[in-house]
This record gives sequence, structure tokens and C-alpha cells, in this order.
Amino acid sequence: MHVCLDTPVGARLCTPDGQEIATPVTLRHSSADPDTVRLAFPPHVTLDGRAA
Repeated sequence: MHVCLDTPVGARLCTPDGQEIATPVTLRHSSADPDTVRLAFPPHVTLDGRAA
């Protein structure tokens, strides 16, 4: 049986111009892949800064 854990946390994204943007993220861990922790960002956070 695989166990999955989701934990909401806060993170700060550093932009190329030196700004820090606070955003909520979720840490995800699955016993199916025990060496991996994934960060899940909300849909409004994008790499190019434009809303999705």
C-alpha cells in the first residue's frame, strides 16, 4: 500500500531582479518514490509571470 502526504507550506520565489515573492506551495511525498519530495505550485504562479 502506498502512502501519500501533502503538506501546505509557504515559499519565497526569487526573481531575476532580486525581488522575493511569497506564495503558498504544497509539499508532496509518496512512499512509492521515497527519495522524492515534490513542490506543487498554485495555478496562478507561472514561470513567465503571466496569469495562466
